[in-house]
Amino acid sequence: MLRRARFLLATSLPRSAWDPAHHNPNWTDSYATDIAARRHWPAKRWSVALDPRTPRDWLRFSYRNLAYAYNGALRACTTFPEMIVYYTEMKQRGVKVDVDTLNVLLTRAARYEHIQTDDIFLLFDEMTSLGARPDIAAVETLHTVLEHSAQKSFEWREARRRQLVELYNYLAVEEIARLAPHKADALLAAQMARLRGQPATAAGEPQPVRLPPLLCRHRLGRPAAARGAPLPVGVRRARSTPRWSCPRCSCASRTWAPS
Repeated sequence: MLRRARFLLATSLPRSAWDPAHHNPNWTDSYATDIAARRHWPAKRWSVALDPRTPRDWLRFSYRNLAYAYNGALRACTTFPEMIVYYTEMKQRGVKVDVDTLNVLLTRAARYEHIQTDDIFLLFDEMTSLGARPDIAAVETLHTVLEHSAQKSFEWREARRRQLVELYNYLAVEEIARLAPHKADALLAAQMARLRGQPATAAGEPQPVRLPPLLCRHRLGRPAAARGAPLPVGVRRARSTPRWSCPRCSCASRTWAPS
């Protein structure tokens, strides 16, 4: 009977027990890595490398996995020189920089005391040439660096100002292409107002201070209703202006106008 059931017993064995392609590094009997590498953060050490041990790992070899590891290691760094070491390895291996890692690198470089102002812009140019896609926060960081570069020559500041204007225009076109199909008119208008005021500020023109809308503490988190829509409970509409006023507290003058 056991001789007849030998093949049944063999097929009932799990594939992970005999197939090395199902290698699980978190399994207790796996001696391919040390014990510290099987633990989760913060006990896991950063090992930035692609170490395929099985044929399936070789098939899953990709630069995306390497980019995940490098970008995570860059954000885990505490000082700017440590980030430069990882960034140099990324350039040698041809790994792209993430948007969040780009912002972290620029802000750390702007706060680093042993760096020149021109090197920050050169670092940004190098990262964008290697495939990084900047966003509004990264360009605003460069804008802040330009505002603190009064010791530079006029030609250098004018060239960087023109670069910032081109970047703001490029980001405006990207935001329109991203938000226009989703009918997000309010968000698109806010982003356009944010981008439209920056090039004039970079040119040195005085800009009026835009104060945020005054929000009552009872109105926080409630959606803005249309002009003809029914009002929420406890909220009345002012007679003179189509603004909201809250009768529950002493904020009759602090009204909130829906955009």
